[in-house]
Amino acid sequence: MVSRINWLARVLLTWILSSVVFSKRIINQLKAENEQGSVIYVMKNRSLIDYIYFNLVFLREGIPLVRVANDLNAWQIRPFLKIIPAWLRGHRAFPDDSVCLRSAAQEGVPTTLFLSRPTRDEIKESDFSLPHLQTLVELQRSNPTLILRIVPKLLVWDKRPDDENPSIIDTMFGSRQRPGLLRGLIHVALNWWRSFVNFGAPVVVIGETIILSDFIAPNTDLNAHLVASELRDVLRRTLNQKNE
Repeated sequence: MVSRINWLARVLLTWILSSVVFSKRIINQLKAENEQGSVIYVMKNRSLIDYIYFNLVFLREGIPLVRVANDLNAWQIRPFLKIIPAWLRGHRAFPDDSVCLRSAAQEGVPTTLFLSRPTRDEIKESDFSLPHLQTLVELQRSNPTLILRIVPKLLVWDKRPDDENPSIIDTMFGSRQRPGLLRGLIHVALNWWRSFVNFGAPVVVIGETIILSDFIAPNTDLNAHLVASELRDVLRRTLNQKNE
């Protein structure tokens, strides 16, 4: 996340995304989570619009900003003079995502871990997040006193199930439940003026926090890869249930 957002993005996105329901109870809970350990927010699908939304709200509410997110660079909202350098740089100026995630977790800096890309290829989805979860398991085992708090977090756009056969619109702009940037903005804008009659406002939900040391304690006989795989399954089930 960025601590300074260009004025155009701030004005437009704050106005458009004002319809998202983010309760004060959850905001206070996230603040408390950050006071009790290193927070890793886990989200179901990589989404730029979701990430930007949380950047805006975290800035507004004084929630510690996320400094590492796998496979995402929000250059679009940076101050104007930094947009082009950030776009050209991408991730080339930074170490591997797992290295950044490990370093941030050790230092108590909040991070975001997306479980999957917006794709239906399950093998690629597994490869996308499993190495990072394994890194966290290995870090916890090597640092037993470190408090790693995994917080499942979801911005629910539309509770209607996705179509089994995605349309060309879904392919280009994302599905209803995991929209791309453009589709997400259009969805929120339409719901804003329709007063949420048909499908309801987008809403932020969180799942029960997983204390990683407690999760891995019963699995001392399993290697880190297997524990990470089990953890990923638990997180996917939690986020799927919250999306229903």
